Amino acid sequence: MGTVDYFERKLDEKRRLTIPTELRDKFKTGAVVTRGFGKYLHLYPKHVWDEQVEPRLAGDILDERIADLNVQFRMGKVDGALDDKQGRITIEQHLLDYAGIDKYVIAVGVGHYWRVMAKE
Repeated sequence: MGTVDYFERKLDEKRRLTIPTELRDKFKTGAVVTRGFGKYLHLYPKHVWDEQVEPRLAGDILDERIADLNVQFRMGKVDGALDDKQGRITIEQHLLDYAGIDKYVIAVGVGHYWRVMAKE
């Protein structure tokens, strides 16, 4: 089976995003949702966040760029487990507002994480 690098979803009334069945194994350690660099969100498998993002955010304590990245990615950061039955993660309203997402989202794989955007 090929990898899923694009999916569309409608958030449910509780702001939950259903992760495609084919991807749920990647998220067995949990999921992290953060603001992106632009008007979109980043969705990381928890182990990718822990192994690849956290070490980069540690950086030099006096490096302003590192500090800015910490603010960008930690402001409103949400992490948690997918619910067992449906493979869903709840996205906080302030993150949806940041990305201009109402109900419909598209997610595009960019390497080891997904960019989650409003469906135009």
